[in-house]
Amino acid sequence: EVLLRWSHEGESVSPAAFIPVLEESGEIVRVGYWVLEQACRQAQSWQLDGVGPLRCSVNLSGRQLQEADFVQRVRDILQSTGYAASGLVLEITESLLIDHDSRVLASLRELAEMGVRIALDDFGTGYCSLGYLNRFPLHIIKLDRSFLHETHENTRQLTICRAIIALSHSLGLEVVAEGIEHLSQVDLMLQEGCTLGQGFKLGFPMCADDLKDLLVP
Repeated sequence: EVLLRWSHEGESVSPAAFIPVLEESGEIVRVGYWVLEQACRQAQSWQLDGVGPLRCSVNLSGRQLQEADFVQRVRDILQSTGYAASGLVLEITESLLIDHDSRVLASLRELAEMGVRIALDDFGTGYCSLGYLNRFPLHIIKLDRSFLHETHENTRQLTICRAIIALSHSLGLEVVAEGIEHLSQVDLMLQEGCTLGQGFKLGFPMCADDLKDLLVP
């Protein structure tokens, strides 16, 4: 998953500080296209070095999806970088589905027809209707980290977690467990049939050069 970071005069600025400013100013659209192009270009470079096939996951802003030419811009980026649509995962939030308009739904469907995978991020923290799982062209459910942090202490939370995984699989959706920080969480997810995850136990955020050392044989 691509993470946007900013270093200003030698000091790291938290995304929690600058992302809302980008959203409010509308600059998130321009920055979002830049991030998407850089991510596709980097993933394609790794694949040309003998790694692959790779999936590259990029978070989307609601403002981006509301752009009339968004799908065409994605298509242009894939063409210019040479990266396959099937390797790209675009992550959206539950709130985007709740506040959606017809343009958002049409864009998501067109992206899916291109071969791009759509992931629903932080699932279980908002007010997303389960009906949206069927109505929208989703491929991946990202189980919010809060579920894993409470499953060993709260049997009801564990039951909900199991139900989400089972429901997602029955709909043909992949499930990614977020926030894996302990080996016991890895064991729990494997027991429930969830074989994809991310978190500090599996790997810390790192720059492209460091990650290449892990990817390239």
